[in-house]
Amino acid sequence: MKRLFFVLILVVTVTILSVGGDRIAGRILDRELGPLLTRELGLPVELAPIQARLWQLKARSQKLVMGDPNDPAVVAHEVEVTIPLQALLRGEIRLRTASASDLMVRPARWPSSDDPLPDNYQFLQPWLPNKLQLDQGAYVTEAGTRYPIRQGQWQRRADGGARVDWLEDRWSG
Repeated sequence: MKRLFFVLILVVTVTILSVGGDRIAGRILDRELGPLLTRELGLPVELAPIQARLWQLKARSQKLVMGDPNDPAVVAHEVEVTIPLQALLRGEIRLRTASASDLMVRPARWPSSDDPLPDNYQFLQPWLPNKLQLDQGAYVTEAGTRYPIRQGQWQRRADGGARVDWLEDRWSG
């Protein structure tokens, strides 16, 4: 009898998670992820409502804004990320893949200290995905000059390095 009861509870739990798990996970991420990223990164992070795919370990948001919404450091549209199960089992959040239809990065709007720039950026390792793709984007200088790119791709290599490719549109005189 105990065995039948355990199997019944397991079936009911799996059914509930299958039917409503994505919605529940999305609501939890809506409530928790923005504040978590704000604490970890040191600047305000706002996300549009998140759609989660629990069984695929995937989350999607139509918009991500980092920094002052009126003068942001980062704006991304149609953001999608996947996370590896191995990292979750170790209690870590790591990105396997990330993609966006449009990404604007303006490093001058990122909070800084009076310290000199670092010699290396190894401290970013936990936050960088194994693979990143974007349809189009722009790097914006402190003065506001935009350098548009398209078809951007970042891929980590086995030796710890990374390969970055993109196309640029430039006007010639």
